[in-house]
Formats: sequence, C-alpha cells, structure tokens
Amino acid sequence: GNWAEKRKIPYTTFADLSQKTEVYDMLEKEIRSLNALLPDAARIRKFINLYKEFDPDEAELTRTRKLRRSFVEERYKDMIDALYGEVDRVTTQVDVRYRDGREARLSVEVKPRSVGE
Repeated sequence: GNWAEKRKIPYTTFADLSQKTEVYDMLEKEIRSLNALLPDAARIRKFINLYKEFDPDEAELTRTRKLRRSFVEERYKDMIDALYGEVDRVTTQVDVRYRDGREARLSVEVKPRSVGE
C-alpha cells in the first residue's frame, strides 16, 4: 500500500493493487535482477502475482508460517497450469473470510507474465 501511495497508484483492495501493471512491472524488474545471478536452468521464465497473501487461517500456511504445498497446489491449480501453458489470464473464484466473521465470494482475474530476457 505504501509503495502504491508514494507512486500515486490508485487501488481499492489488495487484490486490485496486486494486478496493476505497475506492480507487475516492478516485480518483473526484480525478477530480471535475480535471474542475472542464476544459471539458465534455474531462471524464472513466467510469474503470476497472487491476489492475496498466504494465510494460516485459510489453511495455506501452518501456524509456524510453513507453506502447505499440497493444499496450495490444489487451490491454485488453474494458476499453476497457466504458468506452464499459453493462457493469458485466469479468472478464479475465491471464498474470503473477514476477521469480523463475514464471508464473501470474489472473482479475481490474474495474468501470467513472461519475463523478458
């Protein structure tokens, strides 16, 4: 949020901000810097910016903040498949539980992006 405010990037929610072109551009720049240090076989070729942080309350992380890989693989299967395919966008339905107990279903569109050389 602070990063976006400093750059005067308007957004409504974390999901909205996460899919902004400016955010993807910033991430791609960081990935390119990292890729320069890695051998070719280990370089990131494509990425998706998730629309939310992993959360222990949604069983994505353990209470000690370790990723529950099998659960994440199942929940984000469409996005993982998009990283290895030729899909230009993925729309997913997400059940969200707010801290006050309310629940909602959101439709979120994420865009895989190839990292240029």
